[in-house]
Amino acid sequence: MQKIGTIDEFPEGRGTKVDVDGIEIAVFNLDGDFYGISNVCPHRRLPLHRAGEPKRLPEDDDAEDFDTIGEVDAEEACIRCPWHRLEFDLESGVNHQTDQRVSTFDVEVDGDEVYVEI
Repeated sequence: MQKIGTIDEFPEGRGTKVDVDGIEIAVFNLDGDFYGISNVCPHRRLPLHRAGEPKRLPEDDDAEDFDTIGEVDAEEACIRCPWHRLEFDLESGVNHQTDQRVSTFDVEVDGDEVYVEI
């Protein structure tokens, strides 16, 4: 397990991008349950950690925010890609509409420290 931060660095209901050994991981804190998935959507290779944020392309950081399209569903433990609405289960990484999947990573909390298994 590798330490990736402390609990306060992972806002509840949001994704946070971390880089571990060159692997981009989107870590989601859903009501205190932590999930880790590959940060790269298999459809267009765009970042998944931004689910629930306003939709905008990475190169448009200075642009005005658009409506939020992606979402984080704590009850179902899934996210919807903010770019093209593909939904991924945070436990399995599977998109049930297309059978595409993203890699998942075990995330554990010890005290206030957060760890991920690569």
